[in-house]
Amino acid sequence: MFTVMNGIAAIPRGNKQPAGNYRFSVNAYSQQGQVPVKPLNYALVNGVSNGPQGVLLDVGLDNSISLEEIRQVL
Repeated sequence: MFTVMNGIAAIPRGNKQPAGNYRFSVNAYSQQGQVPVKPLNYALVNGVSNGPQGVLLDVGLDNSISLEEIRQVL
């Protein structure tokens, strides 16, 4: 069973899905219309490097992010 919002099916929380590549998008609205929003992601840090671009965190899948992109550390 899926939840549908604005004509788009959503996977119920807690249900496992098959392995694969997934994408998600976020849209936010106020009474005045659409507002800017940036989707966030949870990731495990595999390593830290310091190079010409500054400090980078290796978050897997050949992806590194800067410290400026971090919003919360758990």
